[in-house]
This record gives sequence, C-alpha cells and structure tokens, in this order.
Amino acid sequence: MKAFICWSGERSRLVAKAVRQWLPKVIQAVEPFMSEYIVKGNSWPDDDLDAKLREAQFGVICLTRENLKEPWIQFEAGALYMRLEQERVCPYLLGLQPSEIPWPIARFMATKAEKEDTRKLMDKINKSLGEAALDSGRLSEAVDVWWPRLEDALTAARKLEAKPPLKDSKRSLTKRRA
Repeated sequence: MKAFICWSGERSRLVAKAVRQWLPKVIQAVEPFMSEYIVKGNSWPDDDLDAKLREAQFGVICLTRENLKEPWIQFEAGALYMRLEQERVCPYLLGLQPSEIPWPIARFMATKAEKEDTRKLMDKINKSLGEAALDSGRLSEAVDVWWPRLEDALTAARKLEAKPPLKDSKRSLTKRRA
C-alpha cells in the first residue's frame, strides 16, 4: 500500500519524517512517501508529487499549530480527499486536539500523536490492506516494539520552537515548505 504523508513547516516535517521511517517497520506492506525526497530541479508544480498523490492509497496529514491553515497542507489534503475514500485520510496531530482543526480538514477522523491513538491509526491502515493485513496480535506487538523510536522523534518535534506561519499565502505556496 502506498501512503502519502503531508507536511508543512519544520515541526511537521520532523513528524512526517519520523512517521515515514516508522510506518514500514510496523506494517511492512506500507510504502510511505513524503515530498522531502522529490528530486531537486523538477518543474513546479512537481510532476513526481502529482504522481505520488495519484498513487496514494492512504494519506497522513501531519498537523501542528503552525500549519493548520497553510495553503500547502490544504492543497495536499484536498488532493487526497479527491482521490481517496474519506476513511483513508487521517490528520496526525502534534500538540493539537481534534476540536482545534479547521474545516475542511476537520472532516477527517484525526489521530493524536500518542501511543494508543497511533495504534488505532495503524489498525486502520492495516485493515485497509485486506488479505495482506497483519493479524491484530502481530500488529499490536510491532507497535509496542517500535513505539519508543517514534515517541523519541515526536518528543523532539514537540520541543522544537514553534515558528509562526507565513502571512503571505502566495509565498507559502511558492516557497513550498518555508
């Protein structure tokens, strides 16, 4: 299964990178992608990015207080919404409560970046695999084994000083991830 991980801003990038590295350790059948790894020099908007959005079978939107209204997050969330069933797009919240998410992203069921809520997200992704899914005991054990590594990365992201979002939305889109 191909998973697309959305991010915008430094704290969100750290969370996305950690999830991208962690996810296939827990569910080996998942191939995560985040746009940090697009080849430099490609045209903008990036053809690779468009292709990855089209290929996605699940989407994780890494949200922090700073990027809630960033145009890039809205764009990728909208692209995932148009491509996938609503149940296959999930905001992943660092330092936020689901009630703080603005529309239209609030339409998706959010996951707090905490162990038990993350376990529920892994269960959802796993069930999306159909016959290739891990049995629930193996999945639970994998989450338990690998959780400390993700938790360390989430703790580091929480400690990073929050930067206010850019005020000029045009700049946000053209600078992509400033």
